[in-house]
Amino acid sequence: MSKWKLTTGTNEVHEEWVKGDIVFRKVTSLKSYIWYIYTSDEKPPKFEFSAVPGGDGELDSINMHDTCINNIEQVEVFEEGNFFSELFIWPEKVDKKDRENIETLWEKNSYSGLEESGWHNLETEHWIWEEISVEPYDPEFL
Repeated sequence: MSKWKLTTGTNEVHEEWVKGDIVFRKVTSLKSYIWYIYTSDEKPPKFEFSAVPGGDGELDSINMHDTCINNIEQVEVFEEGNFFSELFIWPEKVDKKDRENIETLWEKNSYSGLEESGWHNLETEHWIWEEISVEPYDPEFL
């Protein structure tokens, strides 16, 4: 097994939340994540590239929550990125007041605020693209 350091440029975390028959998405944009990747051999990680949802359709992105494939055995976040922006994507049936209430819950208590109000996280994807750098892990140079 070998350990690799993956440094990224653009990141987006896509979350789907559900309560009853209402589903909304929250997209958080971030910059500069560092990940550790563990491979089953001495070779660099073999990622599979996909198109990021809502992107340009190019197969140039990686969902970091779906990477334990090929020679990749484990992925962990070493350093979280810098917050850039946050976007809530609502179905039409959610009125402005309900949207504002949910966004306020998120701002005050993030995950626990939504969960304590009956919302459940259905799925989370962490997409990376642009400026992806993979190098052997060296604890001397972090």
